[in-house]
Amino acid sequence: MNNHQKTPFARRLSPIILILSIGLSIAGFFFPVYRDNLLITSVWQGNDLVTLFVACPLMLYALVNLNKALLKVQVLWLGVTWYFVYNYFFYLYGAAFNVLLIFYILIVILSLLSFIFGLVDLVISIKSDLYLSLSKRTLIVSRSFLIIFSTLMGLAWVALSISYWFTQTVPLAITQSGHPTGVIFATDLIFLVTPLIIAAYFLHRKHRLGILLTPIIMVKCVLYPLVFVASGIIAYLNTQIYDVLTPVYLLLGLASLWVLLRFTKELSAIHD
Repeated sequence: MNNHQKTPFARRLSPIILILSIGLSIAGFFFPVYRDNLLITSVWQGNDLVTLFVACPLMLYALVNLNKALLKVQVLWLGVTWYFVYNYFFYLYGAAFNVLLIFYILIVILSLLSFIFGLVDLVISIKSDLYLSLSKRTLIVSRSFLIIFSTLMGLAWVALSISYWFTQTVPLAITQSGHPTGVIFATDLIFLVTPLIIAAYFLHRKHRLGILLTPIIMVKCVLYPLVFVASGIIAYLNTQIYDVLTPVYLLLGLASLWVLLRFTKELSAIHD
């Protein structure tokens, strides 16, 4: 991709974010910093494991190769950065108060700033006819997947929330967490469902924002099912509680990977 503008501010933040994430993952997995119940502590540890051994190496790879100005590297960089925003927002509001709270706040702020500035720069630097790089079939299938994904996730969390109106029974996902409210519900509706809808809308309009957001969001959607699997295994070993939705998470992760690979392959053929 030629004449690609640099994003010095966003990129300067990324090494700090990477170091913070490595430190937080090591502290969380190897030291007794969490004060949550055993089930949720297991979830945090599974999260730390995937972040340390999958997300952080991907971010390091992206940072090393950013100067090559390859679109697929830019997408990976912003995708992992968005993963950090989403991931540590959970820690910020979902984890019981612990010694790492101030670092959760810091990494969310830095990741959000890096993502916003990086995405704005990338959108500005890309030609408006970016959609011509993609086949009609890829556009249709990917848009359909975004709509189906956002609809399923949105309806699931909204239905669980509304069920309380009629049953006065707090959903099991909340009671098991030991948390007083639905942090997962809120975070997914804000940071997953809404971006999926936005990406689908702009993809339908063949706008470059939609074409960039789609693979960026898919990076996060590929990584997080790994978190669910790792957390599920650790939680089962510690509590004998098995998340029956694990196969669904894996299926969504594989579908997201397919969309991501298809997108980046067609975009890279023209722009890299």
